Amino acid sequence: MHRNFGALLSLPSVEVLQQNEVAEAVSRKASSLLEGEEHPVIAVSGGQIAPLCLAHILDKMSPKRKLTVVLTDERYGVDVSAQNAVQLRRITSTNGSSGKLNLLAPSISKPPDQCLRDFQVLLSSLSTPSLALLGVGIDGHIASIFPSQSSVSHKDATLVSDAPGEFPSRITMTMDYLKRIPHRWTLIVGVEKQPLIQRLTLQSDLPVNQVCPTRWFIDESSLTVKFQTEANT
Repeated sequence: MHRNFGALLSLPSVEVLQQNEVAEAVSRKASSLLEGEEHPVIAVSGGQIAPLCLAHILDKMSPKRKLTVVLTDERYGVDVSAQNAVQLRRITSTNGSSGKLNLLAPSISKPPDQCLRDFQVLLSSLSTPSLALLGVGIDGHIASIFPSQSSVSHKDATLVSDAPGEFPSRITMTMDYLKRIPHRWTLIVGVEKQPLIQRLTLQSDLPVNQVCPTRWFIDESSLTVKFQTEANT
C-alpha cells in the first residue's frame, strides 16, 4: 500500500464524509446490499462506530425482517458493562429496532480455550457473512486484531492474550476468516485518527490494510488539512 493517499481518496471505494454522516451513508449502502437476501448475516466489530452504523441499518429494515449479526470480537474477563455485546445492544436499542436483531457473540463465561472452541463452533454453524462493518483503532487494529500481538487460533477463531490497553484478552475472528467475507467496509472516524491516516500508505502490515477493505468510509475530521484539501479537489 505504498501509494499517494490522494490517489486512495479518489477511488470509488473511498467516501470522505462529515462525522455525523458516516452511519447514515453506511446504512443506505448496506440496506441496498442486503435487500435481496432472505436471511441476511453480517459481521460487526465492537467499539462505537460499527454498532452505530448497525443501529441505522436496523432502523431502515422492515419490522418483518430479522438481521443476524455476528459480533467479530469480544473482551474476555471484563465487567458486563465493558463487554462489546452489551455495548452493541445498548446502542442498537435506542431506536426501538432491537427486535429485528439476532445477535451472536463469542461466549466469555467459560475458560478461554473453551470459549475459543465454542466460537469456532458458532462460526462453523453459519453461512459466511456477506458484509463486515469494521471500526478502526488509532493503531490500525480491527476486530481486536492488533499490529503486534500474541494469539492462539483454532480454525477461524483466535484468542488474543496481550492486546494493548485495559482489555488484554480478546476472542475474535481470524484475519483469514474476515477476508472471506465478500464486503469488508472499514470505518475511520475521529480527529484522533489523523496519525493513522498518514500511516496507511506507509505500513502495509497494519491490520486495517491486511484485511483488504472493499470500501472505506472516512470521517473528514480524521484527515489532516493537506488530505482534506485533496479530498475536496
